[in-house]
Amino acid sequence: MKFWQLLSIVGEELIAQKSSLDPSWNQYGVWVKSLPEIVGVQDREKLDALVQKDFVVSVLGAAERFCYLGEDGQLRSWIFAPADEKMSFLDVFEKFGENVLEEVCERGSTRVRVPGGN
Repeated sequence: MKFWQLLSIVGEELIAQKSSLDPSWNQYGVWVKSLPEIVGVQDREKLDALVQKDFVVSVLGAAERFCYLGEDGQLRSWIFAPADEKMSFLDVFEKFGENVLEEVCERGSTRVRVPGGN
């Protein structure tokens, strides 16, 4: 996952919090503190940097937000039907990847390929 995607999904606060838990994650906290400058100059080296997977898992695991997978194959940021499957952000990331998670956060819903479905 790229740094800008993680920012888009969870925001600055959780990244800053978690970045202090492991010395190898400190750079992400520094980047969050410098975010106005990084975004202002469009520092692609930082914004497009691949984030360490263990950090992504830690951050997404702490995110108290959910998506809902409908029987129609739509993954939504809201409950559409009583049978929708509630999925944590970490579950969505592990099952469908960062692009799907970022898309549902940005647009509200996206179609996903469900094993055994259409």
